[in-house]
Amino acid sequence: MNFILPLVVVVLICLGYTAFIQISTPRIAYVDINQLYAGFEMKKELEEKLISVKNERQKILDSLKMNLNISARKLTQLGLNPRDTADNRVKKMFNKGELLYKKEEAFSSLNEQITQQYNDQILSQLSLYVIDYGKVNGYHFIFGLTDNGNIMYAKESENISKEVLDYINSRYMGFE
Repeated sequence: MNFILPLVVVVLICLGYTAFIQISTPRIAYVDINQLYAGFEMKKELEEKLISVKNERQKILDSLKMNLNISARKLTQLGLNPRDTADNRVKKMFNKGELLYKKEEAFSSLNEQITQQYNDQILSQLSLYVIDYGKVNGYHFIFGLTDNGNIMYAKESENISKEVLDYINSRYMGFE
């Protein structure tokens, strides 16, 4: 009996010390930002919307190009010089060309703006979900691995990208 009591005390002290070390040791991991971004359901949905918008705009541009080509062929068939700006028909063709050019420029600018807006939305939501994941799972730090060198090396065993991706997609889809 005299031997068991000190043994129990030593075991309890070891368990307490181990628990203290577990609690006081920061939990650190990293995620591959590119992997999260590529697999995020919100990104996939917004990408589909963007493609749809771009396709609709391209249809408009294709229609304007076709109309311009038809006008140019008619002028050629009539034997008119396309550089004869005194002819109203030539002026109309040039106006169609200018309209096409302006539409192309405007659509290009709008496409860039919407792409940037979607990227900002995706990254913002992604960040919020990673923060939430870290809090829920007791992490002290979750670093983001990117191509620009934020983390130059990390053990693969510390990569929690898959778990975080599953978490953020289930959150986004409303499952958690």
